[in-house]
Amino acid sequence: MRSCGCIIIGGGPSGFMAAFKAAEAGKEVIVLEKNKKPLKKLYATGNGKCNFTNENMSEAAFNKNAENIVKYALERFSYKDTIAFFKGLGIETYNREGYIYPKSEEAASVANALVREAKKRKIKIKCDSAVLDIEFKDKGKVKGYIVYTDDETYFTKYLVIATGGLASPVHGSTGDGFRMLSELGVKSGYLSPALCPVELDLSKKLLKLWDGVRFRGDIKLNKMDASENGALTCLCSAEGEMVLTKYGISGIPVFEVSRHIENFEGDMSGKEKPCHNDEYVLYIDFCKDLDKTYLESYISNILNNYPDEKTEFLLNGLVNQKLAYFMFKYLGIDENKVLKDVTEAEINNLLKALTCFEVKVLQTLGFDRAQVTHGGVELSEINLETLELNNCPNLFVTGELVDVDGICGGYNLQWAWSSGYMAGNAIVEKIQKEK
Repeated sequence: MRSCGCIIIGGGPSGFMAAFKAAEAGKEVIVLEKNKKPLKKLYATGNGKCNFTNENMSEAAFNKNAENIVKYALERFSYKDTIAFFKGLGIETYNREGYIYPKSEEAASVANALVREAKKRKIKIKCDSAVLDIEFKDKGKVKGYIVYTDDETYFTKYLVIATGGLASPVHGSTGDGFRMLSELGVKSGYLSPALCPVELDLSKKLLKLWDGVRFRGDIKLNKMDASENGALTCLCSAEGEMVLTKYGISGIPVFEVSRHIENFEGDMSGKEKPCHNDEYVLYIDFCKDLDKTYLESYISNILNNYPDEKTEFLLNGLVNQKLAYFMFKYLGIDENKVLKDVTEAEINNLLKALTCFEVKVLQTLGFDRAQVTHGGVELSEINLETLELNNCPNLFVTGELVDVDGICGGYNLQWAWSSGYMAGNAIVEKIQKEK
């Protein structure tokens, strides 16, 4: 059995940050990573460009129940601290509307800098090392954790679990940490995919018509009342660029509202299953920058000036041609008839569809396509100032394992940096008190 000062399970962003800070205590730090190389998920962030923080960072951008812990974490290690930290590693940044990226626009630059810094600080990164089991040992003065891997057994007094959640299993996030913690008696709440595309209740034939169309618009997520009247309650809204797809809709605004759709639940083994029977409805505004009066005037002018043109000409210059064709087919409007034959009811239906297109949600696309996990270790189980588990002395949890998730734009990575810093700093303080 090999003994060391501190073990970090998980070689992702929060694991690296925890390792960097813990190493300041002068003890040996080992990072156990089950993948062939660390930081695998980081390479995919920001479409490979690595949007690693945001200057508009605020606890309000995270789930409501986590605002206090996020606020404290950001006070300890802010977005400015993150930028300064990476600058110290040789990563220059640029700011795009508050989104902070490496100047190289390559996630690999950030990953390489982190690995290089770990080597400099003499932190051992052990890859291809899957953790099989964790056992707490409490015999007299000997207290700590035995960590079993597929090729070696370790003993440590200080342990950080930073394995990530269930989102994006192709990058190694398969719920290992939740399983380990469950075996230690730690409770995790409801787990669901977040920041992912949404599948809509439209026929494949119709979806094919709008596939690939990009637009800037507004989207509102509504939950249908389970009672007979089926009243809708607006849960949230978002705006920005979206893309229509062969399954439904995607884009950052869609990712943000998807956090509130509960139709999949993950278990500790990393599997997901359908859950709940709640029904959700999206309202999509394809013309959010144009008010109703202007649109009515626009349509009226086309009708009056080109009465003998085909109906397919009606939305020319207003929306993408594929979207226009979709609208005509969806509403049952013959695009080949002349404009003077279009009825008032058809015009009203078209205006409503352009500004408040109502469509049922079938489901999110699940953990395979999700960027983060909504839910995690219950905050009541954690010391909110250190991220140490209340009933597991010297065991800390970070990143996506905790019931904290934010919107798109570098917010979840900032939580990873800040939570890793908190855990590592708590370990340093504990070791210093021992001296």
